[in-house]
Amino acid sequence: MILSLLGSSCYFINQGIQTLARRVDPQLLVNLRPLNYLQWLPPGAAARAIERASQGNWTMALLWLLYTTLLLLLVTWLWWRLLLRVVTGEGYLQAAVRPTTAPQPIIKRKAPMAGALYPLLRWLPAGARQIFLKELKAVWRIPQRRIGLIQGVLMPIFLSLLFFFGGRRPAFPMTPWFGLVLAGYAIFTTWFTTLNMLGWEGKALPMLLATPLPRRQFFLGKTLALLLLIALPITVLALVFTVLLHSWFPLAGWLAAFGTSLATMAVTMITSVFFPSPINLESTSRQSGFSGGCVTALASAFLVPLAIGLVCLPVVVLFGVAFWWKLEWLVAIGAVVALFYGAGVFWVGITQAERLMLGREAEIIEATRQPE
Repeated sequence: MILSLLGSSCYFINQGIQTLARRVDPQLLVNLRPLNYLQWLPPGAAARAIERASQGNWTMALLWLLYTTLLLLLVTWLWWRLLLRVVTGEGYLQAAVRPTTAPQPIIKRKAPMAGALYPLLRWLPAGARQIFLKELKAVWRIPQRRIGLIQGVLMPIFLSLLFFFGGRRPAFPMTPWFGLVLAGYAIFTTWFTTLNMLGWEGKALPMLLATPLPRRQFFLGKTLALLLLIALPITVLALVFTVLLHSWFPLAGWLAAFGTSLATMAVTMITSVFFPSPINLESTSRQSGFSGGCVTALASAFLVPLAIGLVCLPVVVLFGVAFWWKLEWLVAIGAVVALFYGAGVFWVGITQAERLMLGREAEIIEATRQPE
C-alpha cells in the first residue's frame, strides 16, 4: 500500500512540476526566496537551524531545531492516523471504539447504503440482494479488499485523467476507433477483480455455504456487486473518450464493455469453483492470488486467460471486422450484440457454476482453509 502510494505520488508530482516549469518565466526565479515560505515546514526549519548555527547564533539554532522536532512529530502522528484510517478503517482523530462492559440494548437499523439501494434492488431475489449489499460493504471495510479496489478500479481512473488531460498529448493518433478499447479494458479489469472470488470470502465462506441460500443467488449477488465497481472506471473513461474524440464510438465501446465483462465473469465463476485458493484477509500485506499450489497457479496464469480469450473472441472478431473494413454501422450492431452475447454467456456460466459448486463444496472449503 505504501509503495503504491509513493510511486503514484512521485509520478503526479513529476507531471505537475513539468507543467509548472513550462509556464513559469525563468526571470521570476531570480528574486525568488523560497526559504521564507519553506522555513515553516520541517525541511525548511532544519535549514534555518543550520543557517543560524553557521552564523554562531546557537540560541536561534536550538529554537529552530526544537520547532523542527515538534512539527515533525505532529506530521508523523497525522500521517499515521491517516494510514490507519485508509487501511484499517479506524477513526482518524479518535481511537477505535471498544465495547463497554455494560450490555447495551440492540437497536436494529438499516445501513445508509442499504437503505439507498434497496428500492433499486427489489427486482433481485432476497438472497442475491443480501449478498450484493454484503459484497459492497466487504470491499470497503476489509483492508485487503480495499487495497485491491484502489489498485484495480480507482487508480486507472486517476492515471487516465492525468494521461489525457495533462500537458502532453498521446503520441499515437486518437481516432474514434480508439473508443472500442473499453471492451478490452473491461476484460482485463474483470479478470483481475473477480479472479478467485470464492477465496476472497476468507473464513466466512464455510458459514455462507452452510446457509440454504441457492448457489445461483450467491453468484448473482456477488458478480453484480463487482460489476457495479468495474462499471465506475469504464464509465469515466467512456465520458473522457467521448469528449476527446467527439464521436459516439466510446459509447458503443462502453456498452460492449458490459458484455465482455459479463462473459469474463462467466469464466471466473466456474474457475473459482475448480481452482479456489486461500487468502488471509487479516494479513497486513497484499496476498498473492496464486497461493493455492502449483496447479492453481498454472490455471490462474494460463488456463483462465485462455478461456476468457476464447469466450470473448466473437466480440473481438466482430469489432475487428468493423475496423478493418471501416463499417461504422457494424460498430453499433456489434455493441448491442456484445451486450446480449455477454448476458447469455453469463447466464450459462452462473448455471454451470451452481451445478459444479453443489458437488464440490467440501473441496472448496478445504482448498480455501488457512494454514494453522
